Amino acid sequence: MVEAYIAPIYEPVAPILSFNKVPRFGHTSNITDIFTDDGSVDGDVIIDYVMGSIFIAAFLLVTYIIFINAVVILKCCCGPGAGILAGHPFLEDKSLIFDKPKKNAYFRSFIIFMNFCIVVAGCIFLAKGTQQVSRVGDDVRSGAEGLKTVAGNVVATADSLIGLSETSMPIRDNLRDLIGEGICSSFGDGNQREETDFDSIAVTLVDILDQMQDFAEGEVTDIKEVFATEMMDIGNGLGNQTDTIQRLSNPAYYAGPAISLGFVLMVGTLLAWCAPDLQIYFKIQTWFFLPLFFLLLLVTIAGIAIVGAALVTNSDFCIGNELGTPEATAGAIISKFDFDEAASSALNYYIISGCRS
Repeated sequence: MVEAYIAPIYEPVAPILSFNKVPRFGHTSNITDIFTDDGSVDGDVIIDYVMGSIFIAAFLLVTYIIFINAVVILKCCCGPGAGILAGHPFLEDKSLIFDKPKKNAYFRSFIIFMNFCIVVAGCIFLAKGTQQVSRVGDDVRSGAEGLKTVAGNVVATADSLIGLSETSMPIRDNLRDLIGEGICSSFGDGNQREETDFDSIAVTLVDILDQMQDFAEGEVTDIKEVFATEMMDIGNGLGNQTDTIQRLSNPAYYAGPAISLGFVLMVGTLLAWCAPDLQIYFKIQTWFFLPLFFLLLLVTIAGIAIVGAALVTNSDFCIGNELGTPEATAGAIISKFDFDEAASSALNYYIISGCRS
């Protein structure tokens, strides 16, 4: 006998706890406030919540802007004296700051090491990211197939109920004829009390069969149509969308440029050390690869900012309530919508109580 599924008790992991502590600067962190008591969305609260959840994005963006401004100022205002801080080559004038060969070696070694770290990080991201994206895609597709299986089972059960109703129709019609004639009178003589009792039972049975037919032709048929069309379409659409998203979110789209640019800049630093006369490479690196590298930095910051905001929102949903559970958040949101009794009972059983009676 298969044991009934019961959802495990939620225990937040360390990242969830950390992201929930991100400063909000007076803005709300209660995600349930977004919905009003009639189930509609409050635009002002959404803006307030978003303003409180973009701390990571704002911090990274401000840091990037300061970095770019510092490079531009050094490049435009400080001249060659700024050296590599503004993209200039090392100076050979012994009277200026970059005059010691050892210091040049230290700087170049540091740059080579950092570019090597970019290459290694890109390789790790490619390997781990591909594995995680594939795993998430498999999980979603498995859930979609499970949804289609449940829909198929519901359709099969509805067909059985409809078939049972159709099978019972001749029985109901025969009972009506017998009631009209009197059941006991139809089979022989009997006393009036027995005839009355049997007729009463038969009438009750006919009413039950009528209700079953109405139920089969009404609610059961509607449920069958919903699960046979909409739920199946949702399952198929979810699987197809997952394939598309997985294809578009291939980690190679980010890891490939990161590895390539890190390798090119590392080679450029080595050539500046060993073959400084190879000016064509340095010109291509300065006017082509370095702008791409800054663009990659911007894409990286944007990606981290989006993921950071999503993780903050996820932490708010998971533990951003008095009970510190996602079920409590889901319950607070569901309570603001006007569901019928059956839907409310199903949501309470499957989501809020985790299939616990």
